[in-house]
Amino acid sequence: MAPNKDHEASGTGPAQLGAPILIQLWVRTLEPVAGEAAMRGQPPASFRGWLDLLQHLSNLVASAAADSESTHLSERRNAR
Repeated sequence: MAPNKDHEASGTGPAQLGAPILIQLWVRTLEPVAGEAAMRGQPPASFRGWLDLLQHLSNLVASAAADSESTHLSERRNAR
């Protein structure tokens, strides 16, 4: 799917991360799926089941997006 230039210009498009993020995933069992997920510098969070795994991944990505946004805002303030 091609990027939508109208959304980019208006600032209403999907959030963009400033840099790639690395999420580490340790799968301990498959039936049910269970293990831990973490990003560098954060303690691993345990999950059990696919929905729990998806929730943890969603939280990790949201956390990275918030960190990226706050860094971007800081850089913009310092550039003034």
